[in-house]
Amino acid sequence: MDRAGWIGLFTRIHDGDDEGEAYHGPATRTILAGIDDATASARPIPGGHTIAEIVQHVLAWREMVADGLAGAPREVGEDDGWRPAEKPWPDLVARLAANQRALLDRLASAPEERLARHAARPRLVVHHERHHIRQGPPLRRAGKDRT
Repeated sequence: MDRAGWIGLFTRIHDGDDEGEAYHGPATRTILAGIDDATASARPIPGGHTIAEIVQHVLAWREMVADGLAGAPREVGEDDGWRPAEKPWPDLVARLAANQRALLDRLASAPEERLARHAARPRLVVHHERHHIRQGPPLRRAGKDRT
């Protein structure tokens, strides 16, 4: 995929189109809209992850790609990005939005050689984000069913 394709794909996954839809269904921003701190930190499925933990996990992988495109490649870490979510929830959502801007900027400005070297990671992160963020609506519903 070329540079413009990556920028378009990350834009669709995170921001969606005019109706907030990505090619696979609701965009990340659409899914997370209107979630409050209590919902984000609720654990409706015992032993499962909270919405905030899922976002923290996705963000760790997105930051790995952004850093690699900026010339500072690294791995996610031993915890695979599964760590306690930051509080408060609005700060985590703001960090995700800032990462989206940084990722698009770095996709636009990375030298061609660096973009080619890290090409597998953006593809992985797109599919990874789609998989995990789609868990948000069922967790949201499950939390409401338990109250």
